[in-house]
Amino acid sequence: MATQAKDQKVVGAMAAMILKDLVLHGSASFVDLERIPGVRGELSFPPSGNLLLWKGVSQTAFDAIGILWRAGLVHFVPVLHLQYVQEGKVVELPIAEFDGDIKGPLHEPHWLPMVLKPGPQPPGTWRKPTFH
Repeated sequence: MATQAKDQKVVGAMAAMILKDLVLHGSASFVDLERIPGVRGELSFPPSGNLLLWKGVSQTAFDAIGILWRAGLVHFVPVLHLQYVQEGKVVELPIAEFDGDIKGPLHEPHWLPMVLKPGPQPPGTWRKPTFH
């Protein structure tokens, strides 16, 4: 039980740092988020499926973003991959075609470049991510 409570505190602290960064800057790419200690890791985001938003996040960061997203405190916004090119880091996968929804079924992994923004998902916009 003590380990679980400690883990929840760590995830809560990470969520607070991420939210603070988003409020301060208005949005954050995953490259931006990697500046926060503990965000980098070995997981894909999300950790399963053929639609990836990023590679190289920690379980703590995944859990923290999931908590913020489920609470309506953050939302995802698709961006051109050129934003990540300018930041010097991309996911080496085909880019998913997106025009408000994902085109196709994806039979192999694809990258959908996204940024996080503070606040709930605006009505009528994309709300695809799932966090388990």
